[in-house]
Amino acid sequence: MVALKSVLLGILQGITEFLPISSSGHLAIARSLLRMEYPGVSLEIFVHAATLLPILYVFRKRIVSIVSSLFNPAREDRSHNLRFASLVLIAAVPATIFGFLWQSEVKAMFTNLNVVGVALLLTGSYIFVTRFAQTRKKEVGFFDALIIGISQATALIPGISRSGITISTALLLGLHREKSAEFCFLLAAPVILGATVLEMRNILSGAHEVDLLLYVPAFLCAFGAGFLSIKLVLKTLEKRKFRDFAYYCWIVGAIALFVLR
Repeated sequence: MVALKSVLLGILQGITEFLPISSSGHLAIARSLLRMEYPGVSLEIFVHAATLLPILYVFRKRIVSIVSSLFNPAREDRSHNLRFASLVLIAAVPATIFGFLWQSEVKAMFTNLNVVGVALLLTGSYIFVTRFAQTRKKEVGFFDALIIGISQATALIPGISRSGITISTALLLGLHREKSAEFCFLLAAPVILGATVLEMRNILSGAHEVDLLLYVPAFLCAFGAGFLSIKLVLKTLEKRKFRDFAYYCWIVGAIALFVLR
């Protein structure tokens, strides 16, 4: 039973981490509805870390290009790549600061389904508004990166989807759909990595035990589900169907508010 619960939660984390439906909101609802808890804090760290790998794989060409630019001054696209990387790091700052300052307040929200429900309704509404977005520019600017970064900070609230809020913001700023997805998913990488490194201190200190036979399947499931989720988001953006995720957020938000009371 513990192994099955670990795998199910790994799949849930992988799917909801990248679809614009809020992984934190779904985990809060799952824990309330099914009385599901991670079998161990360290498993949560492993599963969260697993969601970083799909980003690195799907956008590997861009990442390799950026890394190559760091060590090869002769590359023609060096300035462009370094500028892009700098903007990603700048956009990651607001969430880092807010997460550090209000860590305890954010954790308290996870037990409040009213907060989760309202946040999901707001996420759905924000995503739906992207139907009116028009592409006006192809490249991310400093102002764009800052606004997207601030929007990502709001995703600390359970029920606010990180991918939903950042991609929607990018689209509403007039950025190209493909560029919006690339920037926003790569923006999630340093945030996930930073959170994982901080959480790993508990494992390295011996505060939590690690059962690899239990955790590896959950890790792989989270990776596989995360990979498919990113591909699905990219597909919906390509077909201009991204706003359709709003209906799902509204339904789940209403359930959290009016059914799970």
